[in-house]
Amino acid sequence: MFKSELPAVQSWDFGADQATTIGQPVRYLLGSESLPLFAQGRDLVHDWLPQTEDVTLPGLNHLLQVRDPAGVARALAGFLGRHPVPTR
Repeated sequence: MFKSELPAVQSWDFGADQATTIGQPVRYLLGSESLPLFAQGRDLVHDWLPQTEDVTLPGLNHLLQVRDPAGVARALAGFLGRHPVPTR
């Protein structure tokens, strides 16, 4: 991660202009015990992608998929059930 992924993120150019090209629905999962930084990130995602749908999972931090994989799976399944991925 430190040798390849983090340097790649630093060179990635993505902002509000690029976000306007995304029309697909977006799911934002947040744990209620996550640091304020993650809520600020959610606000930015909503600014750039107004089609974002939130789910806040109670009692979890940013490791929500580790601490409650079933809750995360339910949140994703519900979202994907309402917004199925088109097939050819």
